[in-house]
Amino acid sequence: MAKDGRVLLVSIVVAAGMLQGCGAGAPTALPTWASKEQPYTPQAGSSNAYDDYALIARNVEETVPAELLSRVFFDDIRQKQVLDKIERHIGMLVSASRKKCEFRYSPAALFAPPPYQRGWRLLGRALRWRIEAACGDGNFDLAVEYAVAATKFGFDLTGGGAIDASLGFEIADEARRAIAPHLPKLGAAQLAILAEGMQKALSSKPSLKQAVEHEHTRMMLGVQYVQDAYANERWSDLMKTMREDVRDGVAYLRDLRSQDKKRPAYFESFAKEAEDETRWLTTVADLPATERALQPKPPLASTRPWKSFSKQLFETAEPLLRIQDSTLARTRLAILTCQILKQVKNDQAAPKDLLSFPKELTMDPYTGRAFGYRAGGTMFQVYSLGLDGIDN
Repeated sequence: MAKDGRVLLVSIVVAAGMLQGCGAGAPTALPTWASKEQPYTPQAGSSNAYDDYALIARNVEETVPAELLSRVFFDDIRQKQVLDKIERHIGMLVSASRKKCEFRYSPAALFAPPPYQRGWRLLGRALRWRIEAACGDGNFDLAVEYAVAATKFGFDLTGGGAIDASLGFEIADEARRAIAPHLPKLGAAQLAILAEGMQKALSSKPSLKQAVEHEHTRMMLGVQYVQDAYANERWSDLMKTMREDVRDGVAYLRDLRSQDKKRPAYFESFAKEAEDETRWLTTVADLPATERALQPKPPLASTRPWKSFSKQLFETAEPLLRIQDSTLARTRLAILTCQILKQVKNDQAAPKDLLSFPKELTMDPYTGRAFGYRAGGTMFQVYSLGLDGIDN
């Protein structure tokens, strides 16, 4: 996609078996909406944290038994099994998180999981377990180090596609949840280190526009996939990969084979819906939720015979808006809590207001206004007003 959001048609090709001649009535050429890219090969010794993240995850996936890689729930025994296997990798990840990260996105094959997900997810969980264990042992210096690394690692992953970004937000959230109950026990210096580390991680987080751009690439690969299936009559492939949900869409495509003049308008409108969705998401990606609600979504065509396909292919990015709202709010609140607690420990009093803190830190991502705040003596409350903006 071009920088202004326009879809670039790479070339014009003719599907095998479609063009029988150049005379009147010959089927028209099919546009190429997207081309497969070669996957990025991570480089050892790179100054880019992404290369380390990818290589570490790949090594984890080769080291940890499949049964543990795919688990959702871990009891103490299995946690120990995982940690024993990847102790070295956790240390490498902590070191890697200190580097700048440029996410090297290469779209995976449609309907296939993106690379490194199992390794990254397990590493995020292991960091959370390490934070919890360090807090339990009273080793708050180590807990802070792990929490900062996990926050940076999680936010770095939000520069990928929708699945990468969702996982990244989850990793940052889990790290915050693990250390949050122990903040009052931290010393002033530990609170300062944690606040500074989390704030640096937050400031280096890629704009959500980057994930939206990557999802646009996948949307167009989806349009290309459906068009290729149409050109080659691979109806069973569509039904196998997209299941019964697309039965009506496949039936329409079958009928379209006998009405080739309607085919260009079908795929042009199908692709335009992806373009419109991407343009809207790019416009609202960095807006507070209340401002985002004022930006109407693009109108849909009155007739959408591709609806069952677009439902699966075009709806992966929008949920990231709400996930980001939540993670940003809680991360900013955690940083502010650390800084206010530090002041309480040093001065025996909480600040009277939030005016001394940077605006980008005190802004509620739901309302675009300052977080709610109340203070008296050493007691304070700092909180989000939520989507309705009501201080209740």
